[in-house]
Amino acid sequence: FDGARYESALSLTRRALAVDVVHVRAHSHLGAIVDRMGAPGQAINPVRCALALDPALAEAWYNLAGASMSLDDIDLAAKAFCRARVAGVRGVSADLNAAFLQLLAGSFAEGWALYEERWRDDEFVRSQRLPFGLREGRPSFSGSSSRRVLVWAEQGVGDEVMFGGLLGEFRGLCGEMLLQVDRRLMGLFGRALPGVQVFERGKAVPEQLYDEQIPLGSLGKWLRPTRESFEGKGGRYLRAEEGLGERLRGELGVQAGQRLIGLSWRSASAETGAARSLELRELVGALKGVEGVRFLNLQYGDVAGEIEALRAESGVEVLSHPGIDNREDLEGLAGLIEGCDLVVSVGNATAHLSGALGQKTWVLLPYVAGWRWLHEGERCPWYQSVRLFRQVEPGRCGAVLTQIAGASA
Repeated sequence: FDGARYESALSLTRRALAVDVVHVRAHSHLGAIVDRMGAPGQAINPVRCALALDPALAEAWYNLAGASMSLDDIDLAAKAFCRARVAGVRGVSADLNAAFLQLLAGSFAEGWALYEERWRDDEFVRSQRLPFGLREGRPSFSGSSSRRVLVWAEQGVGDEVMFGGLLGEFRGLCGEMLLQVDRRLMGLFGRALPGVQVFERGKAVPEQLYDEQIPLGSLGKWLRPTRESFEGKGGRYLRAEEGLGERLRGELGVQAGQRLIGLSWRSASAETGAARSLELRELVGALKGVEGVRFLNLQYGDVAGEIEALRAESGVEVLSHPGIDNREDLEGLAGLIEGCDLVVSVGNATAHLSGALGQKTWVLLPYVAGWRWLHEGERCPWYQSVRLFRQVEPGRCGAVLTQIAGASA
């Protein structure tokens, strides 16, 4: 997000409209700029003005769809995207936004089909840092139950964990399955899938070992085409090392009868992290009235300063295990999660790992949640043990914190 460039674009667009009040594209651009600056409610009128002047302007319909998604108006967004495509909007960006909209709404068959267009996005492909030839060296998965298939990881750790819940089922669709994941997840997936060869992400896998390949994010189109296909699924599929949770709980000094609540309050996503994150003191403030509770840091990154500031300000202690790096040691993090009585997290990789471990987990979501959490509801289709708490107004987390305070009482 380059605030200075948006401010400059906003100023120039307004100057253009001062000169020519019926400049159609200027109205459309104004809406798009305001939306990207975080004020989608102010974006609708300029875009509608553009459409009043030119109902066939494809970019205006596209901008209306984007602003509507930012406002969580899924119905209007769907209609606007449809009109944009009819009017001639094409390209990877349009297809991917349409995919996210379909998935957000729970229209999975349509969403997964469009989601495959991510591999036409050069920037996305570069960001995956794939070994040369991985996608081209062997054909894509054909559905044959006799073939040796390599499933390879893409995107972030949270996505690897979420889609990883489909691997047990997918194993039954091929003759032999090989798996390539982030090195930090190799032990967890190795225990979950005994007999499956697990390789480190980013390193070459000998092509003579497999006949076909499929990216992890493409399993959904084979196994989750409808809402109903999630039913009865989403149970615990990952496990920490035997006894690790209890041992770590003891090392932290948690006494019998005390409740241990694990906390994660930030997302590192460059695009949506700010909207998903909150302050540690806000999260603790909503939970500290619970009798006999102790708090545990499950947040990745350097948060020692925040924890010390909270202690100095309020006297509330948030425990951290000195021997575990919550970002690099996901085996240790899994043990800490299993040692908790409850995990409260924003929608980040920690939330996904906790759900995959079957831990009781509360996930705090912004007004417009990512497609992984769907558009509405408090149940998560990917994880049975996860409960979702959603903002009711953009940027206002107070109501969500009040909800979890009430739920924890």
